[in-house]
Amino acid sequence: MLFWTSFFVFRRARVIAVTLYWLEASILRGGTVLLLTLTHRQEDSCPKRLLDQNHKWADDFEREHPGFFKKSAEHQHPKVLWLGCSDSRVPESVITAAFPGEIFVQRNIGNQCILIDDNFLSVLEYALSEHVGVEHVVITGHTNCGACQAALDAIHTPCPKPIPEPPTSLDRWLIPLINLARTLPPDEATVNVLVRKNIWQQVENMANSNPVQRNWRNGGNVSIHGWIYQLDNGYLTELFEIRKGDKIGGEA
Repeated sequence: MLFWTSFFVFRRARVIAVTLYWLEASILRGGTVLLLTLTHRQEDSCPKRLLDQNHKWADDFEREHPGFFKKSAEHQHPKVLWLGCSDSRVPESVITAAFPGEIFVQRNIGNQCILIDDNFLSVLEYALSEHVGVEHVVITGHTNCGACQAALDAIHTPCPKPIPEPPTSLDRWLIPLINLARTLPPDEATVNVLVRKNIWQQVENMANSNPVQRNWRNGGNVSIHGWIYQLDNGYLTELFEIRKGDKIGGEA
C-alpha cells in the first residue's frame, strides 16, 4: 500500500513539475515575443517617425529660410481660410505648397458649412475678424469623397423594420449631405456629381452665414471660392466664386 501511495504521489509531483516547466517556458517564450513585438513597434512607430520627420523638416526649413520661425511666432496674417474635408489625402499646405502662416484652416467630414455648428462658425468669425483678417474663403471638396459615398449609400439602403440604434455623431453630421443626395436625379446619383453639388451648397451656406454677411455689410470684401481636388492627379480646380453683391442661389 505504501508503495502505491508513494508511486501516485511521485507521479502527480512529476506531472506538476512538467506542467510548471512548460508553463514557465511558455511565459518566457511569450515574454520574448511580447518584448520583440514592443521593440519592433517602437522602432517602427508612426508617431515617432512623424516627430523625427518634423525635426528634420524644421531644421531644413530654417536653413533655407533663416529666422522664419522666430518671425512667424510673433503674429499671423493669412489671406485664406480653407474649409476642407478631413480626408488624409487632402492636406491643404502640402497640395498648395504653402508656407506655415499662409492658410487658416477648418476641416471636417465632407467639408460642410453647417450654419448651426459653433465649431465652424467660431473659426469663420475669428478668421474674418481684425485679429486674422482673411480676404478669401476657399471651400475644397475632393473626388471620391467617402462622406458623399456614405450619403448615397444611405438613401439606397432600405430602412430596417426593427427600431434602429440611436444615431451616432457621424450619422447626425451626415444628415444634410444625405438630404442633398436625395435631390439628385437617379441617373446622376454618382459620388463625384454629389461632390460638386456639395461644394456649391457649402459655398451658398458660407455666403449666407452671419459672419460673411456682417463682413459685407461693414464694408469688407471677402470672396468665397469653391474648389475641387482631383485625387488621381493632385490638381486643384476652381468651380465657383461668390463676391459681395453677387446673387446667391440657383443650381450648381
